[in-house]
Amino acid sequence: MNKAKAQFYRTLQSLTQAGLPLLRALAQPAPPKLRRAAEQLLQDLKGGMPLPKAMEQYSVFTPFEVSLVAVGAASGTLEQNFGSLAEWFENRHALHSQVISSLIHPAMTYFLAVPIICFINVMTKGMSVHSAIWRCIGLWIAPFIAIWLYRIVSSFICKSSIICEIFDALPLIGGLRYKQDNAIFFQSLGLCLRGGIGTVTSIRLSADACRYQNNKRKFRRMADIIEKTGETFINAFQQVMSSRDANSPAPVLLATGEATGTLDEYSLRLANLFHEEAKTTLTRLAAAAPIIVFIPLAIYIGYVVISFYSGYINGALDAIDGI
Repeated sequence: MNKAKAQFYRTLQSLTQAGLPLLRALAQPAPPKLRRAAEQLLQDLKGGMPLPKAMEQYSVFTPFEVSLVAVGAASGTLEQNFGSLAEWFENRHALHSQVISSLIHPAMTYFLAVPIICFINVMTKGMSVHSAIWRCIGLWIAPFIAIWLYRIVSSFICKSSIICEIFDALPLIGGLRYKQDNAIFFQSLGLCLRGGIGTVTSIRLSADACRYQNNKRKFRRMADIIEKTGETFINAFQQVMSSRDANSPAPVLLATGEATGTLDEYSLRLANLFHEEAKTTLTRLAAAAPIIVFIPLAIYIGYVVISFYSGYINGALDAIDGI
């Protein structure tokens, strides 16, 4: 969906910047995943409904998108905000693609290792070829079942503060989750501020864009502090920041951005920084994953081979003793 929305908003930006009316821009073919929604929006606009109000009716559009479009429509910068939304979904797609690409190598190692293990079982343990084939198929299907189960429970995992805290305590996984969610938050924040949305509303919209519940709660608390006490952005951030935040460039960059009146630009810089750090971590994981998969496989194969020859040698010695 991220790729489809990036294409959708980039097309709207290009067409409206070229002077094409919004109705004609929406009449252009949209990506397949958004085609039905685009057609419904076009009909709503023809009926006289404003674009933000029309978008609110369909769950495919998030409050973040609706807010940016509403501000753009009110301020006459709709094409610029279309560009901001395209940039947002392009970065989300890039981050998602990086996660997928980091899994390709270990997945290939696993799928190649499965028939080798089954073949060894046939040669050393007397497993029938028929049983080995079915075991091979079962082991190949197992990761897809695991992914399916993860998708079912992932929403619960993301919403559970306790589970999020457990994952965050893990050195590598916790750091990666922190970088990914902060990249999302600060990019959203920068785009909202650039689009003319107020600070408190921008923080809340950006908090809702975060994937993990603990981060959502942290940034919502920050918005509440600013709204209720009138604290500056950086002071409110310092009251809710974690130890990872304190050891990151976030406090310095955000303080500089607020002092210079360019908090939106510094938020986007910070988002890019977290995005690049997340990509680096994923690259390291991708490089280490095949080794992590290969070592247990090598140990297992070595164990099976040693067990086979050990049994063969013991049988031969027993035969000699019998003579």
